[in-house]
Amino acid sequence: MKNCLLVALIILMLPFYTKAQFVMPNEKDAQEFKKRALIIQLRTPDEDVLKKYRKEPETVERYKTHIGNINESIKQAFSHYWNMHDDILYMRISEIQEFMTKANKEQYAILTMEPGTDVRPEMNTRVLIDGYLFSAYLGGKNKPFFTCMVPDDLLSPFQYEFLLRNIQKYMEAASKGLDRNDKSLWDYDRNMSQLEKNILTLPKSVVSIEESEAREIYKLPLALKSDEEVAELYKQKPEGVLLPGIIFHTHKKIWMYLVINPTTMDVVSLVPVNSGVNFSLRTRKPGYSKYDAYAEAMDLFTIKSSSGFGSKQFMAIAHEMAFKLNY
Repeated sequence: MKNCLLVALIILMLPFYTKAQFVMPNEKDAQEFKKRALIIQLRTPDEDVLKKYRKEPETVERYKTHIGNINESIKQAFSHYWNMHDDILYMRISEIQEFMTKANKEQYAILTMEPGTDVRPEMNTRVLIDGYLFSAYLGGKNKPFFTCMVPDDLLSPFQYEFLLRNIQKYMEAASKGLDRNDKSLWDYDRNMSQLEKNILTLPKSVVSIEESEAREIYKLPLALKSDEEVAELYKQKPEGVLLPGIIFHTHKKIWMYLVINPTTMDVVSLVPVNSGVNFSLRTRKPGYSKYDAYAEAMDLFTIKSSSGFGSKQFMAIAHEMAFKLNY
């Protein structure tokens, strides 16, 4: 009876369809992306921001430094974690536009990283959801064929590695004609084995229920640690632990908590933030953030949900039906 109630709760909590948290490109676009030279769009200071803070020169200078640091982080990340292309060019948007007027557009692909907005349609309205948007384009086309979104532009090395490795993983799979439900991408038995063998390690600050209750619900290995201890695990990426993250589900149009294996960067499980209720994580604005080149890894949880990891999230992490529905 208890199990039946749990299943009923999970069903009420989750949408009824199964699609990946990453958009699966079509085979032809993925193949084109792989064989073309890659242009990485660097960030440019937003003119609206510069205008807004024109009477605050120190804030403007910090904002420009922030953008410069992000660009250096992007270059470092691609040099370390991207192996799909040998030929990579780094340009700002104005430079790309000028370059494309002279170059053969069909020889290049473009990957952009910038503040963006996704839209979730609801009854008689639309919910605008802000975040930091990764988009892949083929030269000569204005519409991206692949997108993913995270809450914030202050990405740590761990976050860059996770995103770049998974973008390549899904792009590679698509180029081979694999479906998003192929077991090489998402397999319950394999992921369940990882949950059983490794310790799910969460910051105490993002757990909204008592530890005793969390352990009563989640029977698999679990450790709750301080923010500083978990930040160190993000840096060290040891074997035997599973760490949390956040990503926007591009099909369900809601934010999801991720359970990540840091040694492989595979997603082991994912559950809705705030059970999928209207919830927007907003990109930080100039003057309200710490302008570091590489943010501390705990910026995965800089903007927390009102509930954090609660009973519903712990119920869903290893539950087979929830596991399949959340993908």
